[in-house]
Amino acid sequence: MKKTILRIIYYCDKIDSHIAYFGDDRELFLENEHYQDACALVIIQIGEFVARLSDEFISEHSEIPWRDIKGMGDIHAHNYDNVMFDTHYGLQ
Repeated sequence: MKKTILRIIYYCDKIDSHIAYFGDDRELFLENEHYQDACALVIIQIGEFVARLSDEFISEHSEIPWRDIKGMGDIHAHNYDNVMFDTHYGLQ
């Protein structure tokens, strides 16, 4: 379990790294496919590792929207062509 949590944290840090590299700018994100792809891959990875968490762990940390996190990974993995970045990323 600890290894799974550490991987989730690692990938969350990668999102921070991508933001630091590309910039924290909505328009840049929407215009830059490299930025979008980098974030999408990380979101997929986070979703995959969340799926490995035990029901007990998820229950103990019910304040975290685990289902939504996993769902976002699934959207990017299986329906990437239809991802609406304005909607899914809350970029409004």
